[in-house]
Amino acid sequence: SRGEVLEIFQELQGIPNPIPVESLINKPSTFAQLQQLKEDHNWDSRKAELEYTGLQLDTLLCMADDSINMPTAFEYFCELCGWNEFFVTEAVHQLARYLIDRVAVYNEKEGGRGSVSSVLEVGGGNGRLAHMIQNAMKQIEGQATSTHMISTDIEDWQGSPFQTEALGHEEAIEKYKPRIILCCWMPFGEEWSAHWRSCDHVQEYVLVGQPECTGRIWETYGGNNQGTPLYERDGFSRMELYEVASWQLCKHDTPADYGNTRTFSFRRG
Repeated sequence: SRGEVLEIFQELQGIPNPIPVESLINKPSTFAQLQQLKEDHNWDSRKAELEYTGLQLDTLLCMADDSINMPTAFEYFCELCGWNEFFVTEAVHQLARYLIDRVAVYNEKEGGRGSVSSVLEVGGGNGRLAHMIQNAMKQIEGQATSTHMISTDIEDWQGSPFQTEALGHEEAIEKYKPRIILCCWMPFGEEWSAHWRSCDHVQEYVLVGQPECTGRIWETYGGNNQGTPLYERDGFSRMELYEVASWQLCKHDTPADYGNTRTFSFRRG
C-alpha cells in the first residue's frame, strides 16, 4: 500500500537539504551521524529536483524498512524539497495518458484538424510536473509526440532546470488560449477556475491537489454542500480521475491516513 512508502523516511531535523533516499535506509541514530549526512549530501535544490524526478512506486516499496516508522518525517522531507506532492512514475504516466486522450477528443470534435496540441499548466512553479508529464508523453507516444506541455507561473524561475514561462494564470490563458488547463496545488484561499470557465475556448481543466488545502473548498470544488456548485452553474461537470489519484502521495499523507491528494477533471457541457 501507499502507506508502506512512508515508512522509509525518518527524522531529518538539522539537515537543510534533500538527501538520497538510499541514505535513509541506514537510520542515523546520533546527532553526529545526522551532521555527517548533511555534509555528505549538501547539494543544491536544482540537483535534488533532477534526482527525484519520477521515482517509481515499486522502487520505493522495495526500500521499505520495518525499523523505520516515523511518518511525520515524510512531510518534513517534502518540505525540504519544496514539494506539496511527491510524484511517482505511475501517477505521472496515468496523468500523461489522460491528457493525451483528452487532446485527441478535442481534436476530433474540431474536425480532426490537429488544432489542439498543447496543455497549459498554470501555477506550475519551476516546471517540474510539466517536465515529467512531457517525458511520459514521449514514452507513451514516442519522441515525436504531438502533445506538448506548456508550463507557466507568476514567479520568474530563472535558473530552474525545467522550462517554464513567467506568466500569471490569466496572462497565460490570454496568450495561449488553451482548450485544456492543468493546475497542481492551486494556492490555498485563491480561486482561479471561475476565470477559466468564463473563457469560451477553455473546454476542460484538471486540478491536482488536496481539496482542503488548495483553492477554496466551495468555490473551487463545490464542497460543503452549499447548493448547486458554481462550476455546474457555469455549465461544467466534475469527474474524479481515480486512475491518477490511486497512485498519488502528498506531504500530508501518513501510513494511517493517505490518499489525501486527488485529481479532478472539470469539463464543459
